[in-house]
This record gives sequence, structure tokens and C-alpha cells, in this order.
Amino acid sequence: MKQTEKVVYISKDIFQSLIEQCQQALPYESCGFLSGNVEGIVTSNWQLKNEAKSMNQFFVSRDTVREALNKISEKKEEILVLYHSHPTTAPMPSRQDLQYHPDDQILMLIISFKNDNLRYKCFEIFDANYSEVPVQLI
Repeated sequence: MKQTEKVVYISKDIFQSLIEQCQQALPYESCGFLSGNVEGIVTSNWQLKNEAKSMNQFFVSRDTVREALNKISEKKEEILVLYHSHPTTAPMPSRQDLQYHPDDQILMLIISFKNDNLRYKCFEIFDANYSEVPVQLI
């Protein structure tokens, strides 16, 4: 596996709102973007509606993604993290997560509620492989 030097920095307030959003979506997966600056500091949370309404996958229409991307661009930010929840499984990328991850420059954060136990991990995805990236709450 590739070694990474990346770290993603998320404010405690944004992280708390992200967790609450994912909990409210249960028993379904929740998803969205975290955007910010090139230093890896998250400044915005963009919740996306999971149109699949599924416990083990998420789907967001192109129009919804395009609208979020336009708003991120207007703020002069860039997407740092694509996040989603795993209501009943561990915070590890599934085969489907790896297959459909859109860009190796964007990290993947997975929030797990398996056995009602909150856990989360962030990953750098490359060529259908991954390595863990530290998350610093600030």
C-alpha cells in the first residue's frame, strides 16, 4: 500500500454536524462533500441527498452533484473529501466504494454506526486500493 503524508483537518463543529446528519439518515446511508483549501482544512459541509434510500449504497444524481460543485466553486473552495456513512458495517471501503470513487485527489471519509458504535476512518483511494489518512479535529 502507498504511504501517505496527507492529513485532513475538520473543525469540531463541522464534524458534529456531519455526525448528526448521518444519524438522522439512519437506517440509510448518508453522503456529501467536505470542501476547503489546498492545505487540507475543511471549511464547508455539503450534504447530498441519498436518492437510493439504501442501507448499503448511495446514489446522487448528476444534477445534484453539479449544483453542489458550482456552489463550491463560487466559494473558491475545492472538494477535499467525499463522505458517506455505513449504518451496519465497519468504516472500511467496500468494493463498490472503491469502484465508483470519482477522483484520487479526493479523500473518502466513512462514518460507521455498526453495533450502535460510532467509528470513522478517512482514506486516500488510488487504483482501487486505499491507505488510511489521519483526521484531525480542530
